[in-house]
Amino acid sequence: MVGANYTAELAWAIENMLNRVLDHSIVASGEMRQLISDVLSTYPVMLTAFEDNSQSYPAVTPLWIACANAYSKQHGDEFSYSNLYEQMTTVTTSPEQADESLKTEATQEPIMVSDSDETTVHYNVDDNDGAMDTTLQTINSVNEKMAEAAVILTPQSEEERAFCKIFIDEAEELLHHIDQFVSDNQDQHRIEITDDIVRAFHTLRGASGSSALAAISEVGATIEHSLELLQQQDIPMNAQHLEALAQSSTLIDGYLNSYKQNLEQHS
Repeated sequence: MVGANYTAELAWAIENMLNRVLDHSIVASGEMRQLISDVLSTYPVMLTAFEDNSQSYPAVTPLWIACANAYSKQHGDEFSYSNLYEQMTTVTTSPEQADESLKTEATQEPIMVSDSDETTVHYNVDDNDGAMDTTLQTINSVNEKMAEAAVILTPQSEEERAFCKIFIDEAEELLHHIDQFVSDNQDQHRIEITDDIVRAFHTLRGASGSSALAAISEVGATIEHSLELLQQQDIPMNAQHLEALAQSSTLIDGYLNSYKQNLEQHS
């Protein structure tokens, strides 16, 4: 399943980058378009490699992930994708080296490091504690954004209002499941990440169907991805993660209540 995780990580990195374009956090550049073009042209090959269980994935894949993540974090001015791509693709790698590289890189977190003359790509091999700390920081960070998010009601069509009502009913049930998960594991030091808890946050991403609820979608997508990364490496959560998830649930619930109150006032 290394290949499945590998291609999924690439797809998520590109999706996250495009979401940042859609919410106007970043502006699409020519090099970003080139990155997307390179990924799209190669992705069918990656799917074939997975289907054939050949592990013959492009050695440049970690670079694509690292660059997409860097663009998402507004670091696009600090490096040149085309230069990095050219440097990496001029290095000849044997099939055996590529296969070993894939297995190693799939458990690493690509990061961009900017030097005075050029930007290079490094791979930071984190231990379990490092991965857990990174996940906790990510969840706390998105919680901070959620706490600051204000419900802004733009004119809604009847269709969008109907969607919001359906979503809110489902979201409230999901939040109940998340709260139950927190309660059930309150006294545990090592907490297994279940498919159900990941799926709950995945479903919350559906809030992207309404501009008024988009903040919930970002929280859901970010936490889903963070939990998946730990799950893929069989790394459990701890009490701090559990507390952060409880806070996420509380913040989302508060946002939904604010939305409903604002909707009543504007009705």
